[in-house]
Formats: sequence, C-alpha cells, structure tokens
Amino acid sequence: MNIEDGVAMKISVIGIDVMGEPIARNLQIVGMAVTVYCRTPTTRRAFEGSGIVKALRDKAAP
Repeated sequence: MNIEDGVAMKISVIGIDVMGEPIARNLQIVGMAVTVYCRTPTTRRAFEGSGIVKALRDKAAP
C-alpha cells in the first residue's frame, strides 16, 4: 500500500505455478491489489475466496 495516499498498488502475476502462487499471495498479504492470470482452470480455482482477482485472459490483467 502506498503510505502517502493510502491506495493499494495494482500488481498482475502472469504464470501461476510453483513460484507464482506464493508470490501472488505474499503481495496480497502486504496490501497490494493482485490480479493473476492462469491458463488452467484448476490453478484458477486455487484462488477462489482469496480476494485475488482472476483474469480470464492475459490482456485483462492491469
């Protein structure tokens, strides 16, 4: 989160796998607005209920 204005930084993580999933979750923990792109539905389901936004295509990630 940007301390000066209280606005969360928007971060996109493309390619969620062994490294990408923990990176996305850790970015969310520190207060960033995270969007992830995963090709496989199984990987996308891992983020359900987490508050992390799932982009349905790579160009939808900010």
